Amino acid sequence: MATTVAARIDRLNNDDSKTKAYATLTINDAFAIHGVRLIQGKNGLFASMPSRTVTNEQGETEYVPFANPITKEASDAVRTCLVNAYNEAVEAQSEFNDMLNSDIEEVPDEEEPLTQSM
Repeated sequence: MATTVAARIDRLNNDDSKTKAYATLTINDAFAIHGVRLIQGKNGLFASMPSRTVTNEQGETEYVPFANPITKEASDAVRTCLVNAYNEAVEAQSEFNDMLNSDIEEVPDEEEPLTQSM
């Protein structure tokens, strides 16, 4: 049985932060991982799996992921799926914004100024 990975973008970040989106991954239509972040790094977008903070024996804070891909192939599949879903969400948002802006009618300038009468 081939493993299938699907991504749903839960929220886009439109600010200047490195986190571009939050997503949910679904594996084989049977297992979901919520809180995956898509981050803009030096070499492009990458997936940051949800994690918790722990303090190690030296008193340093570490981030331990709840779940993560084990193989390079799985990691690549997750990244590709997330990037595709992100690009689709950005395109849909752009189309929606264009649609909203196109519905605004321009009111032509009146040739004669309006005057108040009583």
